[in-house]
Amino acid sequence: MSENETPIKTPKQLIYAIAGAFIIPVIVIVLLTKFVGSLKNPEKSSDAYTAEKIAQRIQPIGTLRTEPYVSAESDNVVLASVDVGPLSGEAVYSNRCAACHEAGVLNAPKIGDIGAWKPRLGQGLDKLVYSVLNGKGSMGAHKGPLNTDEEIKAAVVYLTNKSGGSF
Repeated sequence: MSENETPIKTPKQLIYAIAGAFIIPVIVIVLLTKFVGSLKNPEKSSDAYTAEKIAQRIQPIGTLRTEPYVSAESDNVVLASVDVGPLSGEAVYSNRCAACHEAGVLNAPKIGDIGAWKPRLGQGLDKLVYSVLNGKGSMGAHKGPLNTDEEIKAAVVYLTNKSGGSF
């Protein structure tokens, strides 16, 4: 073909090209709309709006603890636990207290040091728990969302029992 030649040479070929350019897209659009219209619409489903189905769709996945949890039985670290319930005193001690009370950091009385714990034990359990929740000396307050007050109390009981006292 030279530069001036076109693929359409007769008026009949021109009519076919114009008809094909309009008819083929129209047929494709009609077929696509029929296909999309035949798909099942979950919004029109009769059971989509029942109270049970709605509750199932919006139910929470679970609860999440934001503090790493070190199991007392093993050294496994669990970064998040779903609905673990209340932690034992030993677990709370391992997670929050052991860092200072194992080594005596910032004059924290070491676990098992009866001499260091004797004056504190004389104050009573309620006073010790109050000090832990609100902070005292170098120890910051442990009240907050990481552990409940009962879990903190269990940790104090665990720590004092291991240090020669009992509550």
